[in-house]
Amino acid sequence: MNSQKTIFAIITSLSVSLALAEDFKTVKGKEYKDATITRVEPDGIVLKTKSGITKLYFTELPKEVQERFHYGSATLLRRQLERRSLNASVAKALSIGLRNKSKKSSTSENRYYRGNTHPARQSRW
Repeated sequence: MNSQKTIFAIITSLSVSLALAEDFKTVKGKEYKDATITRVEPDGIVLKTKSGITKLYFTELPKEVQERFHYGSATLLRRQLERRSLNASVAKALSIGLRNKSKKSSTSENRYYRGNTHPARQSRW
């Protein structure tokens, strides 16, 4: 009984993966046959084909495909703005942290080497 359920699950998963395979054609004419969409991102879709994994940007796809995945909608713009503001705040925090770290390291280094010779300035002979 258990093995029948396992076999049934395998067969259904294979048929579902075959049913989800689609053909995509870019604006420039490049075709992707039997491609499975693995991920939808704000700027494009990631496809898995026999030859490998490819990311197609929405700007490379026809308008019908762009509309299907809601490219250019207000939610996309909001997500991009949120991501940019988050990146800007992280960059600012990192730059402040690095400035503080460089000030501390230079003062502590000077304190240590006041009476001693700095390793870079030591003579090797």
